Amino acid sequence: MYQEISLTINQKTVSVLIDISEKSSRPPCFVVGLSSHYHDKFSPEFRSQFKLVLFDFYWTDPTFESENIEKLTLSDLAHHVEVIRAQLESQLGSEYSKIFIAAHSAYGFISIEYATRYSDNVFGVINICSFPYMNENAIKKERPGSISTLEKCYFFANFDRDKVGQDERFMDYGRMAPREALKRKRGYRKIIRNEKDRFVNLYLSFGPALWKERKYWKNIKNISSNLWKPWEIQIANKAQPVVRDLNMKMINHYFRLINRVDYRNKIRNLKTPVIWFIGLYDSRVSLLYFEKSVIGNLPENIEVCYIDSGHWPMLEKDGRPEFDKFVSNWKDQVLSATNIMDYDTQPPAEDDDTQVTPHSFTTRCASQTSM
Repeated sequence: MYQEISLTINQKTVSVLIDISEKSSRPPCFVVGLSSHYHDKFSPEFRSQFKLVLFDFYWTDPTFESENIEKLTLSDLAHHVEVIRAQLESQLGSEYSKIFIAAHSAYGFISIEYATRYSDNVFGVINICSFPYMNENAIKKERPGSISTLEKCYFFANFDRDKVGQDERFMDYGRMAPREALKRKRGYRKIIRNEKDRFVNLYLSFGPALWKERKYWKNIKNISSNLWKPWEIQIANKAQPVVRDLNMKMINHYFRLINRVDYRNKIRNLKTPVIWFIGLYDSRVSLLYFEKSVIGNLPENIEVCYIDSGHWPMLEKDGRPEFDKFVSNWKDQVLSATNIMDYDTQPPAEDDDTQVTPHSFTTRCASQTSM
């Protein structure tokens, strides 16, 4: 259940949703990017640790003009998060003077931008299977091949090629991998005219490169495609839930924007505590990609956790318990280090040493770009 508060940014009304499902004292956690899309993606355990704050603005509001959307920069997106935080602090009190930030996938650039610009207002950042950079030119300077090539190398290196003809994951990846060619194929836009349908079809085509669980990569009973259906959110004191959907004008602009981004230096220079999750079955944000580009140069305030899942560790059954445990322990450590004792904490779990490590996965594919 969410409480709705209306704020104003640039003379536009913004609907902010605050999770009121838990009575315990919890620090606010702003979910950035396509914010309300994640209203039901986190477990009850995660939501017992944080008070989720969701706000969509242009991400789901189709009344925004394309010309205004196309002017937005990453610094603008971070600034709007800060405007919302400041207004909530003004209206609701000092609870919002300092917040956690959570971001999934490509929205991690917004969380890093915010933490860079407004570090005094951030307890910590939770980046979930996020990219350190998307700039193809930066990649090619270090090794041949695009992100798609790195994905393919990682997949080939870590999933058994000896079972070709038998291994379902490997065979399905082979069927789905030509998606980039499909995007460029003449007539593709005529076959799938709707922009959102094209977006969803492309996402589904990543299949086993994004998911550990078979039901997700095969989209059994539409479990993956349903992630992108219009979503309903129950609001306190409203008889009917609010319904939100993607604003493809903003989605398209954002992905064009981040294609030019390289945030490795910003990440290395961050002073804010960060927990960064990598799914071992997430070939798109692969262990190779992350380690070669960032790990080894990280400050001590950034903790990297490898999770037995794909791109959505907060959803997949093997990843969710690990994800929740690591976030909970990290959050308590962050609050303790900042001498903030106003929030409820939990005793550490007895099996804290059981984190999945990357040792069973290989990064030997760095030179295998010819595959």
